[in-house]
Amino acid sequence: MELAIVMPALLSTPDHLRYTAGTIASIKSRYDHRILLLLNRWEGFEVELEALATAHPLEMVRNPQPRSVAACWNYGLTWGLQKGASAVLVLNNDIVCKQNCVDRLVDFARHHPEFVLVTAWEHADLATLEDSEEREEWVESPHFSCFLAGKSLLERIGRFDEAFFPAYYEDNDMHHRIKLAGERAVCYRGARFYHHGSRTICVDPRLAEANRNSFTRNGEYYMAKWGGLPGRERLAYPAALVTGEKTGGVKPSWPVRDSSGDGTRPRLAMSALARRWSGDGRRSG
Repeated sequence: MELAIVMPALLSTPDHLRYTAGTIASIKSRYDHRILLLLNRWEGFEVELEALATAHPLEMVRNPQPRSVAACWNYGLTWGLQKGASAVLVLNNDIVCKQNCVDRLVDFARHHPEFVLVTAWEHADLATLEDSEEREEWVESPHFSCFLAGKSLLERIGRFDEAFFPAYYEDNDMHHRIKLAGERAVCYRGARFYHHGSRTICVDPRLAEANRNSFTRNGEYYMAKWGGLPGRERLAYPAALVTGEKTGGVKPSWPVRDSSGDGTRPRLAMSALARRWSGDGRRSG
């Protein structure tokens, strides 16, 4: 297997299944590949899932307990590399890949090993996706709905932070860590996909309500960890490395570029919010 493809999915409505099936059907590649579907919920769709597994090179893992998006990504990256894949493509289950998207992204990554993570470019209109212009350009604004990574990401940066539960901010956290490590993650305009947009929560009111609470909680954790929201981070190192904060049982691994010039770490200007977290990982007020 040259390419592993990983897709977390939560199936609580027929629409969830429909979007997931559409994403799988859009995957086209000349590379030998397998797709791993990581299921957080699937009850009532066993027959349809078995039909998908028959029609596509698909394996399924039914999580006994719900995994966060970060945990699914970590599991999938490890699974793919252990299977011998040179790269792992991670997809949302509510996107449509242009017919040549996967191969163009893999080819781009192979020609640019200096990037630890590459992503495809979101096209705004599904009707014109196949005719969309492909540019040999990239920007350092990765789009984590369709990203490709390999061993270099785990070795140089580490795993996604599973303390972000169940979803949101884990991608911002990874990109910030990549930049601090002196590495680069890019979005490639030559590989295109369409994103329906947050279909997991949009088609299930219960999940949408739960997300309102968890999104706020994850944002607070991000601020405590980095001293500000994405784009406004004030800390060069995670607050956990200074305060001893626990991160949901996840051992952090954040190699960073030394910016002091003399081999020592820069002093940390801890934000007031970061100090609101006590040393045992609980908020202190």
